[in-house]
Amino acid sequence: MRYVGASPTSFGEDRKKYVVGSGGVNAGDTTFNVSYDEGKVDAYLNGIRLFPDTDFTRTASGVGSNIQLSSGVSAGDVLELFGLQGVHGGNGLVEDRFVVGTNSTGSGGSYSGSTTVFPTASNVGDTVSLWKNGVKLVLTTDYTVQPNASTVTLESGSAATTDDEICIQVVGIVTSANFIPTTDLLDEDNFATNSATKPASQQSIKAYVDAADALKANVANTNMTGDATGVNLTLSGNLTVNGSTVTADTTNTVIKDNLIGLNNGVTSNANDAGLIIERGSTGNDALIMWDESADKWTLGTSTSTASSTGNLNITVGTLVANLEGDADVSGGTLTTSTAQKTAIVDGGKGNLTKSDVGLSNVTNDAQVPASGGTFTGDISVSNSSDSVFTMTVGGTSNDAKIDFNNGSSVDGGITYDHNGSYASEKLVLRAGNNTPHVYLTGNGFVGINQDGPTSHLQVKGYVGFERISGASDKWLAYTNTDDSFRINYNGAGNDELIIDTSGNVEVKTGNLVIGTAGKGIDFSANTDDETGAGSVTGEILDDYEYGTWNPVFSNGTITYAMHSDTRGKYVKIGQMVFVSGYVRNNTNMSNSGNYNAALRINGLPFTPSSSDFGGRGGLSVGYYDCAALQDGGPPTCAIWEGLNYIALYESGGNASGTLSVGDFGGTSTYHYMFFSGTYYTD
Repeated sequence: MRYVGASPTSFGEDRKKYVVGSGGVNAGDTTFNVSYDEGKVDAYLNGIRLFPDTDFTRTASGVGSNIQLSSGVSAGDVLELFGLQGVHGGNGLVEDRFVVGTNSTGSGGSYSGSTTVFPTASNVGDTVSLWKNGVKLVLTTDYTVQPNASTVTLESGSAATTDDEICIQVVGIVTSANFIPTTDLLDEDNFATNSATKPASQQSIKAYVDAADALKANVANTNMTGDATGVNLTLSGNLTVNGSTVTADTTNTVIKDNLIGLNNGVTSNANDAGLIIERGSTGNDALIMWDESADKWTLGTSTSTASSTGNLNITVGTLVANLEGDADVSGGTLTTSTAQKTAIVDGGKGNLTKSDVGLSNVTNDAQVPASGGTFTGDISVSNSSDSVFTMTVGGTSNDAKIDFNNGSSVDGGITYDHNGSYASEKLVLRAGNNTPHVYLTGNGFVGINQDGPTSHLQVKGYVGFERISGASDKWLAYTNTDDSFRINYNGAGNDELIIDTSGNVEVKTGNLVIGTAGKGIDFSANTDDETGAGSVTGEILDDYEYGTWNPVFSNGTITYAMHSDTRGKYVKIGQMVFVSGYVRNNTNMSNSGNYNAALRINGLPFTPSSSDFGGRGGLSVGYYDCAALQDGGPPTCAIWEGLNYIALYESGGNASGTLSVGDFGGTSTYHYMFFSGTYYTD
């Protein structure tokens, strides 16, 4: 283990092990070598930690090379030494030893003989270790530390007894002087070396910060004039530039804003505004702008520059784009080339001209064959009211099709299959190598991968239900090859729910959760009901749970301390509650002055039903140890309606009735009883 402040040539931990009779170690020896600094050494004799300065002496300050035992070792002894090196003066370490039952004073104050609480030196932020009879205890498991109170407390299972030896060690914050030699510091005001191993001196850091502060002061000075050059300038506020031109000499400019505002702040405008792209010797600059005089967007080339204002000159250019929607050419001319003519198909008529179809603004006739031709552009149908695109076929036995061709084959399309009658006609959607997938019949039935559906929605395959927003995980519903209906989450692992052809429901991976109190599993369909003089009052199983409860002895007024072994368990099925338990007193219950008071067990997990005889229950005692039962036992137990406790009684014969505190516990502790039984709750 290395410590802060260790010198380069001596640091870490020196471990020594001496065995009497081996390696020159003899019985009676008291001096043993081990290297350590500032008294930081531990000694263990046969696994038991020795107390410094009592069981052995050491060099308290500076460098130590050995220890002296207060008494010599014996044959077969094993001595283990652990010395810590590199620990300089100023490292706080305080040790206190207490003998349980003997009053004394430690570093943290007076010790009054407690078996669990011991004073310590001030330990806020320090490490506290504790040994009992030489055995180191585990923090939080065997003991806890109270830094503000300067105490440690043993847990109940580790409490000390008389004459036990308690050793407490407090290790403070490690300190060291001259940890970084001055020869390892760099004194450079400009940080020119950029060393990854040597730190800068305080003087050079201060000089660098002062220079940076001076630059910040100049930038913040509203009266700064002339040119300013900086590197990687970041502003936390707003940047306002007052001048005629801002020049950004960069390769690319990335702007995070969603909108860029031009001509900001004007109350009226006569200037064109837009974006000029300088082209150098290639040609006139390119221009995309809002033409203020024409009140329209335009693009083209211009002899104007980025310094120009007012009405910019422009030679209208060409826009190459895929357009969607309607193009309004009213008042103008739409020109198409021969290769871009619009296809107009009119059965039985020859090639059509622009006047045939009302394309008065098309300069070239749209001439394609009336049938068998290929159209290479787009078709748009527009009307001020409802638009209709009609495809007519000859007779009810012919199909109407729209195919989507990739240039060499049909990938998919839409087919309207007349089938000769309304009832059997259907609309078919084809995709994926022209395979039919969706069928819509004349009677409104829809089939997915299922031709001729017989229900409003019939699916052959999986049906997925995906979350409205968020993750893409989804539920799948399908019919398996064994004809069972299955529901699966995200297509992975087992199916969560299965309904077989007999109607049996199997929940595979989760629980069947009843989400509303009072609801459950209804058995009313079962006709095998009660046939005697009684009557059926319910057939819904609406509750099931199990757990633990805390049985405690009481005389109706006083609740007695119970042994840690005391415990109880319960199972509740509907209104029936089965309880079992083991009770054991931890005190002399007769000390309370109620020796003859009736004894009971409190803490039932559910209050017995208050209806007439409805909550009563009998409990059996399986094993017991009582002080003085009148007839030798065993005792008996009962639960009465509306009373939330177990009543205890003498067993019979010479029994006088209720079991008293004295009968069960007498004047001693640790009497016990095992019991179990059933009662009913509302």
